[in-house]
Amino acid sequence: MYAPKISMAIRKDGRSINFKVIKYCPIYKCYRTNKNKLCNSRYLTKHYRDKIVSQPNIKVWELKKLIKDEMDMYVGRSTVHRARAKILKEILGDVEDQGEGKIVFNSFYVCFYAMKKGWSEGCRRIIGLDGCFLKGICKGQLLVAVSKNGNNHIFPIAWAIVECENSFTWTWFLKCVTHDLELQDGRDLTIMYDMQKGLLKAVSEVLPECEHRWCARHILENWSKD
Repeated sequence: MYAPKISMAIRKDGRSINFKVIKYCPIYKCYRTNKNKLCNSRYLTKHYRDKIVSQPNIKVWELKKLIKDEMDMYVGRSTVHRARAKILKEILGDVEDQGEGKIVFNSFYVCFYAMKKGWSEGCRRIIGLDGCFLKGICKGQLLVAVSKNGNNHIFPIAWAIVECENSFTWTWFLKCVTHDLELQDGRDLTIMYDMQKGLLKAVSEVLPECEHRWCARHILENWSKD
C-alpha cells in the first residue's frame, strides 16, 4: 500500500532557541529521475578519463550510451562533448599552442605507395579531382584525386592541403600526382572535374593529352542556379 510522504522545511528561529516550519506540504510524491546535476563534465572527465585515453576516437554518442548503460544516467550531448574535448586537449595538446600563431607549412601532399600500386593494377584510367574548404582551427583547402576500382567503388589516390585553390596550387598538385602515377602527358587518361578555380588551366598544362569530362551532377546544379 502506498503511503504518502510529508515534505517539510524548517530552520532555527534567530530570536529564540526554537525551530519554525517555513514550508509544509502534507502530501509529497517522490518521482524517479535519471538526471543529476552532479554528473557534470568535471565528474565525467575524472570518471571516464582512462576510457577516452584508451579510445581517443570514441564518438560522443558512444560515450553517452556508455554512461547510460553503466550508471543509468542521462547526460546531455554538450556535457559529454565538453568532457571528451577536455581530456583530448590534455593528452593531444592544443593546436593553437603548438603552432604559436606561426605558419608551419603552406602545402602538404600525401600519396601512399599502396594507393599508387592499387591504382596502376586495379583501377580504371580515370581520375576525378575536387576541392573543399577546411573549417577547423587550421584553415585552408583540401584537394583530392580519386578513381574507380574494378567493383565501381571510389578509390582514393592522393590528397593535399593548400592555402587557397587556384591555378598554381592545382598545377603543383597535378604535377605531384602525375609523377607518382607516371601519367606522363596524360595519354589514354580521362580527367573528370567541376569548375574549380584554375583547374582547367592546370589540367591542360600538366596533362595536355588527357580527355576532359565534366561532372554531370555539378552541371545540373549550375543549370538549376541560373
